Amino acid sequence: MKILSYGSNYVSTGHNAGAETTLHDLNRECKRQGHSVSHLGSRAFKDGSGSFVVDGIKVQAHGSKQDPFLYFPGADVIFSQLESSARASLVTAQLGKPHIQLVHNTTEFSQGIAKYADYLVWNCENTRSSMEVSKPGVTVYPLIDPARYHVDFDVDPSERYVTLINLSDGTDPFYDKGFRVFYWLARRFPDLRFLGVRGAYGNQAIQDLPNVTIVDHTANILEVYRKTAVLLVPSTVESFGRVAVEAAASGIPSLSSDLPGPREAGCSYAYIHPEDMFVWEGALENVFRHYEKASVIAAERSRVLWMKTKEQIESFLSLLERL
Repeated sequence: MKILSYGSNYVSTGHNAGAETTLHDLNRECKRQGHSVSHLGSRAFKDGSGSFVVDGIKVQAHGSKQDPFLYFPGADVIFSQLESSARASLVTAQLGKPHIQLVHNTTEFSQGIAKYADYLVWNCENTRSSMEVSKPGVTVYPLIDPARYHVDFDVDPSERYVTLINLSDGTDPFYDKGFRVFYWLARRFPDLRFLGVRGAYGNQAIQDLPNVTIVDHTANILEVYRKTAVLLVPSTVESFGRVAVEAAASGIPSLSSDLPGPREAGCSYAYIHPEDMFVWEGALENVFRHYEKASVIAAERSRVLWMKTKEQIESFLSLLERL
């Protein structure tokens, strides 16, 4: 089967956010199963990249608005996500091609464009149950194989960082990823080292504190995890929380906002209301106090979740075979 994914960004184009990584991982799995897979950019890539190949998948750079009419006819099925799904639905309907949309959240925009796809792939059961749109499809968690995300550490946890990935301040239309919790904890724990990683999108909240290091957005997330002792996921909105699952693959405990998506993923050490600052403080103290146990729990939860995800992958592949 010839699969073409369609989206505004892709991994290795300066925009390695969760949606792009999730789409690429699904494409990689389809290729591993013997399908022909490529990606078409729906607009110029963030870093100005031209066409390239990553993990054996050809990524075609955006040429013009007519690209879908040039490339869609050669595919058996079209994958899309986010804002590119609207145009994908329009063109696939005209061409009579099946269209599968990846759904990462339940925003009003996502609800609006999902109604035009033929099939939906939800990133978790909470997303699926919260959708007002009724469409056939399957739930597939982000494909986070613990073996692929595992890293070894050069130093003890006390010498590594408390990390926040994406310092987005929540300026519309993006979400607040919890920068207030991050900097508040940095002030409360002056003897701990904190690492803030700039995100791929949104205004980044940068504060100059003596125990805080800020690094640029990176495609090499494993190097971030190699430096991390505890991961913070204090987002005000989080549909799944894949970074907590990725970190857990290496036994890195995480503290997450008490939201349905991260709860469903189940890989965090504690779940806390994003505004309960003193509870975050107590949880951070606790995780370092019981670090070895917390690390073992994180790694085991990562393995359990991966077993569930592999079952979901089989359901997705069955859906493809029926098209």
